Amino acid sequence: MKIEIHKLAYRFYSLARASARTFRVSKILRRTVGPLAGRLVFKSSANSGQPFIIQGHQMFLAPKGRYPSPDMVVDRYEQATTKLFRQLIQPGMVVVDVGANVGYFTLLAAELAGSSGTVYAVEPEPNNYALLKKNIQLNSYSNIQPIETAVSNECGSTQLYLSAMDNGSHSIYGAAARGVTETHLVATTTLD
Repeated sequence: MKIEIHKLAYRFYSLARASARTFRVSKILRRTVGPLAGRLVFKSSANSGQPFIIQGHQMFLAPKGRYPSPDMVVDRYEQATTKLFRQLIQPGMVVVDVGANVGYFTLLAAELAGSSGTVYAVEPEPNNYALLKKNIQLNSYSNIQPIETAVSNECGSTQLYLSAMDNGSHSIYGAAARGVTETHLVATTTLD
């Protein structure tokens, strides 16, 4: 029965999102209804509390009290970018995943780059970083280097704006983090 509720919740979410785009009220609805819809899809999932199977990887998707993108829950997350990763990343490559969140693209890149490649997974938010490390270990990847910091134009520290929308919408740019609930001081580094 939970699986049926999960699918129904996602269909409702998808319909509401499409309607909001059609009527050009997506920003308003994302801030008001988005968090509720995201929680409903995540909590009604048959996998709640257990790792999900996402792109063939076992993954914990959100820290306690938070929730992931509903698209990630149903394994439909950023489909165009996922397809591009699959086309571009080759064995032996070095990949840098800036803002790795809980590791969706990190794990995908590790699989594609293979044991001869390396993935640097950069994630500043402590709870997401803990799940990133857990997901790396859960999938037994040894070619991933997790780094708990933010990437910026200088080394030092900055405020990370934590979003109420989902655990993947945090940003070091206040305007980019939708529905900011709080800030957290994080270390910064550069890619140079």
